[in-house]
Amino acid sequence: MDSQKITEIKGLIRFEKLRNDKRVVVFLVCLLISSALWFLNALNKDYETTLIYPVRYINLPEKRFLANDPPAEFELQVNAHGFALLRSKLNLSFAPIVLDVKRIIQDAEEINSMSYRISGSRLNSRISSQVSNEIDILGIRPESFLIVLDSLHAKQVSVIPQIDISFEPQYNITSAIKVLPEKVTFTAPGAVLDTLFTVFTEIKKYTKVKKPIEETLKLIVPDKIKVLPDNVKIIIPVEEFTEKKISIPVTVSDKPENVSIKLFPSRIQVSFTVGLSKYAEISENDFSFVIPFAEISKGKQNIQVQVEKQPQFIRELKYTPSTVEFLIEEE
Repeated sequence: MDSQKITEIKGLIRFEKLRNDKRVVVFLVCLLISSALWFLNALNKDYETTLIYPVRYINLPEKRFLANDPPAEFELQVNAHGFALLRSKLNLSFAPIVLDVKRIIQDAEEINSMSYRISGSRLNSRISSQVSNEIDILGIRPESFLIVLDSLHAKQVSVIPQIDISFEPQYNITSAIKVLPEKVTFTAPGAVLDTLFTVFTEIKKYTKVKKPIEETLKLIVPDKIKVLPDNVKIIIPVEEFTEKKISIPVTVSDKPENVSIKLFPSRIQVSFTVGLSKYAEISENDFSFVIPFAEISKGKQNIQVQVEKQPQFIRELKYTPSTVEFLIEEE
């Protein structure tokens, strides 16, 4: 048997002896009781100590904003029973001190129309009511601080949707995505608003879409800016598309009145995809294909056909032939 195992066995034997020794058990029980009594006695005394509380500022005057950074926490010099201090420390992270800015500046020293000096001593009653009636506040640090309020301005900015969308085969969007409302109102310092012209929605991804979409999206708003409303509705019109073919005449743009021009061919074959709801109503009058007279004047043999007008709701426009020949007949 090696020495390590012998040592382990000896340790176990000593532990068993200690556990069976009633004097040891009595000593441990007495130690536990005395410690508990000492702790309870200690908590029953009064103590002076420092507690650190977070601070939250609410209810700013209308169209004003905090232009500085007032204290984010207060150090409170307090006197209280140990039990009260223990409860306070346990609850501290869940109970920030809330200061109503509109009210505290009424009792403040007004430095100018924008700045106010707040005395910590004048906040004593407001803070005491939020901390605990078992705790006496002896002092507040900082003893005073500034609140600087600047004016807010309003501005309307355009909303840009951030949409990533893919469709099922033969489905597509039939018109532009609608955003309701198209503009929202920003309220912020003038210097900030001067740099803002648009606001984006949260990024939204749609896949294998085959029906219209209506959804409310949040806006991505910079810090310290209020926006109304803070979300918008997007409408994405989607339907099934099918192919359609029609014959369209080609004309000459900017042609002098005394010149007669014949084109070969005079019509071209056009194909495109269109939503089923628009399929029947679309006609050749919705298109315009031209060749510029300026290109003819250059003496070219074949002139590239140009699309002058087409419906916005069609997709995958193709036409053939893409060039035409011409014959000039002067009158």
